[in-house]
Amino acid sequence: MRTTYEEIFELLGIKNVTSKRQRKNGTHVFEIPFETYGGDRIRLATYKSGAIRNVNGCYSCYQLNPTKLEKWQNTDFDHKVRIPITSHEGRLEFLLKFIIRNYYKKQHTIVKWQTYTHEPSVSVTIGGQKYRIQ
Repeated sequence: MRTTYEEIFELLGIKNVTSKRQRKNGTHVFEIPFETYGGDRIRLATYKSGAIRNVNGCYSCYQLNPTKLEKWQNTDFDHKVRIPITSHEGRLEFLLKFIIRNYYKKQHTIVKWQTYTHEPSVSVTIGGQKYRIQ
């Protein structure tokens, strides 16, 4: 059964690329229409355990779950603890907000960077003065 969040993902161009094995285990993997610096599509996954991770194929996937500070076993030191999101709908909602905040709102800066690095430049000489047009 499709959820409202999955319909929104489809509208935003976010693909569900979950394999049969992952689906059986309660994992859902989504590929967003933005690329890493290596040219691969960015993949984000939600797990039945409540974890949400960035799984871009790097040496280590990292958690995106919200955090809270707790005291470390009878000491004065604090450490961050990840808060699992237990419901499937809750994980999809968190993932949607994360994607919009970190990728869709920042899309204009990514496009500017690509535009500036890939545009050819032309040099023109007028009256002995050299002008560079970009």
